[in-house]
Amino acid sequence: MSHSRRDFIKFVVAGSVTAGCPVEHSLIAEPDSSAGGRPAAVHGEHFDVCHALRDGHQFDRPDATRNADVVIIGAGSAGLSAAYFLRDLDFLLLEKEDHFGGNAYQEEFDGQPYATGSAYAYEGDHGDQLMRELGVKLLPVNDADPTIVNHTWVPDTWRSGIAQLPYKKEVRDSFRKFSEDMRKIDLRAHVLELDAEPFSKYTAPYAGEIAQWWDAAGLSNWGAATEDTSAMLGIGNVQAVISDEPDGRVILPGGLGCVTRKIVEVLALKHKDRMLGDATVVAVVQEKDAVRVTSFHNGMLFTVAAKAVLMCAPKFIASRLVIGLPFEQKQAMRRTRYAPY
Repeated sequence: MSHSRRDFIKFVVAGSVTAGCPVEHSLIAEPDSSAGGRPAAVHGEHFDVCHALRDGHQFDRPDATRNADVVIIGAGSAGLSAAYFLRDLDFLLLEKEDHFGGNAYQEEFDGQPYATGSAYAYEGDHGDQLMRELGVKLLPVNDADPTIVNHTWVPDTWRSGIAQLPYKKEVRDSFRKFSEDMRKIDLRAHVLELDAEPFSKYTAPYAGEIAQWWDAAGLSNWGAATEDTSAMLGIGNVQAVISDEPDGRVILPGGLGCVTRKIVEVLALKHKDRMLGDATVVAVVQEKDAVRVTSFHNGMLFTVAAKAVLMCAPKFIASRLVIGLPFEQKQAMRRTRYAPY
């Protein structure tokens, strides 16, 4: 496959990357007797540490052996960008994986870069601006979103591609009718109403293949099938893909992984010692004189005393790391669905 803009394809890989958390059993604190649990077994390349936290395990928090102006937790797009803009401070970047990039990570297969998650930026958005600052120009995505249906490649699925869908005529007609009907809905005039309804209500009157298509798209993009998706979100995405206006997407091969890879290259030139991979954070504690961050790195628990901490991780993860959050806030943060992450 060539690297031309004509061949840009958005890849979304479902699944997760196994984290390496080599930890000595002796480092794990005895469980709180009130929790009624048993000591967590932490070994091998698994999410044992993370799942122990999820299940309420309390880890030891040794005294601080390092200070920093700011600790940044999570080295995805947000964490790496924060490190770049705060590079003149004494920052410390902590990342659970053995690589940086998070959901915007670049992999390669048979010489072709691809993204394992986030696929593109928009002209003029923060990612595009940052890449320009770093001397990299993102190029327009010169292709509509294609679909592979029943072993058939269908370019520009929701516009000219409807006629090429390998379905019966009545199903293709239903795709057209659905597209026409969704185009007519005034999202701004019905925001609250649509946001309180499931997207499945609006796909149900049409051919079942339409709900199947949007189930797959939703699970890959925002983490929910039509019945669990707000009609406001679902219809908004329909209108986006059927629009005749230029969509403004820009990227290079590798998706937003090309952005995070470039930031890592720039930061590593001078700040490699401030960027720790295989560093699984287990506690963030606000105290009078500092914020103390405890994590595993190289099989050892260690604590950093920071003036400030940036939680560049999903809320449902942050809610389990930050000690002392108000109950209602913690519960609200944990309502975030796991699927998008």
